[in-house]
Amino acid sequence: MKKSSHFLLCLLFVLRGFSQILPPPTDLTCELLRAPEAAVVTDPSPEFGWVFPQTGGKQSAYHILVASSPFLLQEGKADLWDSGKTEDSGSVNISYEGKPLASFSNYWWQVKIWASDGQESVYSMPQAFHTGNFDRSGLDYPGQSNWVELGTGNWVSEDRQCASFQRFDPLYVKTPAPGIYLAGFEKSAIGILEFTATTSEDHTPITVHLGERKYENFSVHKDPGKSNIGYEKVEMTLKKGTHHYVLRLAQRPPHGISTPKTRAALPRSIAFPVCRNNRQSSFFPDQPHAAGCIVLLF
Repeated sequence: MKKSSHFLLCLLFVLRGFSQILPPPTDLTCELLRAPEAAVVTDPSPEFGWVFPQTGGKQSAYHILVASSPFLLQEGKADLWDSGKTEDSGSVNISYEGKPLASFSNYWWQVKIWASDGQESVYSMPQAFHTGNFDRSGLDYPGQSNWVELGTGNWVSEDRQCASFQRFDPLYVKTPAPGIYLAGFEKSAIGILEFTATTSEDHTPITVHLGERKYENFSVHKDPGKSNIGYEKVEMTLKKGTHHYVLRLAQRPPHGISTPKTRAALPRSIAFPVCRNNRQSSFFPDQPHAAGCIVLLF
């Protein structure tokens, strides 16, 4: 009985010890970029950040490693910065204080933390970041962000995260009148609209209205008004039979990251459409015989 009790106490002690292991920090950022590997930073002293685990109480210290290779991210081997254990509760805007970084280079970093009760985590997963041109003297305006080609066809922005695109199906499709279809997405933006249409006539003209609001009769709100309500009109023709169509909205320069110079140099292959605040899409046949046009959105 005493042996069993002794074994149970040892087991409880081991389990308690494992339960006190502090998880590593997560959601690393560089210059507030969640995925700096898909951008370039132009600050020669970038700032790092991370999320302290919710189960760890309060942070009391951190240890950052920065290296020119992920294989050098070890204490005593990090060739650019080894902060050592730094007593600090901060986990946002931690400035780089190592050897000078070079423009147009690749680097890796990771961090481990301590909690106020003395628990120590292991190091986080490494995060890569790329540096761009540190010389900002030739900018057209403060805060300008240019396109940079990291690799063949891999274009990213300076100090900004590129938008990511997701595909959404419409929540509903209404037919307020014969040959007229309204698709409601109830999402804040549409960049590319895909649909399949069937018509018995070649060169059948239709008009596509994309808007942020709809009327009670299930038609798209077409008046931007003073509040600049999102609306766009696209005219196109359909081919005889059943075909799949991809409607790309007209190009508009992204605010704050595009100039005439960058637009001229921007490859056509990455000139993706800028999303608009269009939640509704409606299709109108432009001729009576087009009433037989069937539009299926997906």
